[in-house]
Amino acid sequence: MCRFYSGLILRERCLLAKVDGGHSHEPLIRKAGLRDDTTSPDFVRVECVPHGALESTDPADWIVAVDQDYIPDWFRGAGRRALLDDFRGRVIDVIRDTDWSKVGGYLDLSHTQITSLPSGLKVGGYLDLSHTQITSLPSGLKVGEGLYLDDTQTELRSNANALGIAAAMRMVRHDG
Repeated sequence: MCRFYSGLILRERCLLAKVDGGHSHEPLIRKAGLRDDTTSPDFVRVECVPHGALESTDPADWIVAVDQDYIPDWFRGAGRRALLDDFRGRVIDVIRDTDWSKVGGYLDLSHTQITSLPSGLKVGGYLDLSHTQITSLPSGLKVGEGLYLDDTQTELRSNANALGIAAAMRMVRHDG
């Protein structure tokens, strides 16, 4: 499953998903007219996930990971680090310019090391915080379709109720 923030690294450029859209690589592949039926693709699926505050513009707060099994030869070696750093920089530029008061689609932050969300965050679709380190929800949080809190801090449940979003929330407790 693709996570925030998804994109593709090509030999000559990066393609990024939209903040307010889905975070799937497949629409990017189709839109760019790329072929995904070869053992040597012209792209690499990558994700840049937060390791701290969602709105952070510090490169150290963003971890870039490859999200595919096969790595093409052109992506191996010395140039790989530069390509990953370029992708991280482009994501940070988008984060810097994002209006967090209107994220139209879903926001999947599950299984990331995120620790905080921006005040006034509004997500039109669902917000998935499952298996994260979030301990409180920001003031002004609005979620359109659902808030997923599987394996998160118990305090989040009462915090969500206080924000008035309990009706649109599916809370799952996993006691393992």
